[in-house]
Amino acid sequence: MLSETSSGSIVFNDAILQYVADTLPFGGIGDSGFGKYHGKFSFDTFSHHKAVARRSYYTDFWFRFPPWNLNKFQLLEEAYNLNYIGMLLVLLGLKRSKRSLYMACN
Repeated sequence: MLSETSSGSIVFNDAILQYVADTLPFGGIGDSGFGKYHGKFSFDTFSHHKAVARRSYYTDFWFRFPPWNLNKFQLLEEAYNLNYIGMLLVLLGLKRSKRSLYMACN
């Protein structure tokens, strides 16, 4: 029966049990029903999730911008891994990653 119906919630052998459980969404599907306005789900329903990114005023790494080369990719890799000693070694030309060696050969 469950696979043959589409509903916001369903209760077997009881009546309106989903009203009591505030951890369950209550409502219909599409234009029918009340929507999911119950407990945490009402907060989620009426909330607008938005990603916000702000530019930092800390150091802006020059290797973050094009044109790209293997040295910049190495620096980005070390910066991503928070490996500051590795960044210094790449800047001094004393370190090459396996990935950059692979890219150089292909």
